[in-house]
Amino acid sequence: MTRWIAVLGSLFAMAAFAQDAPKEIDGRKSGYLFMSAETRALQEDDFLNPGFFAIDQGKALWAKAEGAQGKS
Repeated sequence: MTRWIAVLGSLFAMAAFAQDAPKEIDGRKSGYLFMSAETRALQEDDFLNPGFFAIDQGKALWAKAEGAQGKS
């Protein structure tokens, strides 16, 4: 379960960063530049992106209190 939380947290962070990330650095280009317009739109839309369901699940798991101390 800890792995899932880490994976989901990483996905959330990457999604937030990707929208503002530069697409080219020192001549190296992001794969984003080679995507079709439809794929770019899918990745940029939080409601259409199929990976975002996992973000909500990860947030819920992260906030869930567990153990003897009742901490998340």
